[in-house]
Amino acid sequence: MQEMNFTGSLYTWLGTRNGTTVFKRIYKILVNLAWFKRFASFQVQHLGKELSDHSLLLFGIRSDDRLQRDVEVSQHNFEAEPSISNHEQYHLKQADLLKCLKQEEIFW
Repeated sequence: MQEMNFTGSLYTWLGTRNGTTVFKRIYKILVNLAWFKRFASFQVQHLGKELSDHSLLLFGIRSDDRLQRDVEVSQHNFEAEPSISNHEQYHLKQADLLKCLKQEEIFW
């Protein structure tokens, strides 16, 4: 497991204990290596504490950049050498990218 990087405030909770202001980071996003590789462009942002003593976390996933590059490489290979094998590979990569985008859509 590894912790995801984030932007925004270092602390996600603000409180008072014995008259002293206390700042803590109580929220963390942990993912395994397979998940991290699949969603390398996952982003976490700690938002302000306007409505609560807790920070809101904003999660975002851009389209899987790795899959997009794979599709582009497969398309280039097919255009350079239009064989049945390269054509099938190109369509498989396109299907993988569409599947990833659908998972992202379901996630949100």
